[in-house]
Amino acid sequence: AIAMDWLGQGRSWPEGDMAGRNFGVETWIAQLTAFVDQLDYSKVYVAGNSIGGLVAASVAARSDRVTGCALLNPTPFWSFWGVNGCPLWNGDLPGPSVFETFGGAWFDALRDETTVQSLLRQVYAS
Repeated sequence: AIAMDWLGQGRSWPEGDMAGRNFGVETWIAQLTAFVDQLDYSKVYVAGNSIGGLVAASVAARSDRVTGCALLNPTPFWSFWGVNGCPLWNGDLPGPSVFETFGGAWFDALRDETTVQSLLRQVYAS
């Protein structure tokens, strides 16, 4: 398995040379497509969780190199907005600092050991 870091997810908030780019589904589709194209494999499988499910499905539909696709907890949330992204922010970079602050706090809370343990207890029977 090979994993990549999504632009703007977790601690990889776009800055500097990202100015003028767009943060959203089409950017992530382009990022995953470029990532797949750089791999030294003629055929690959892609998997995506949450918004990654929408991105993985989109890349699988567009790329001849993708043999299969696994969707893990795919969300329709972003797909309702289409390629223009969130109605609160069009995704143009640099992004509003409030989104960076909220996103950082959100991902810090999600990766906190107590949160992870709580989620695992809800998913797996003891």
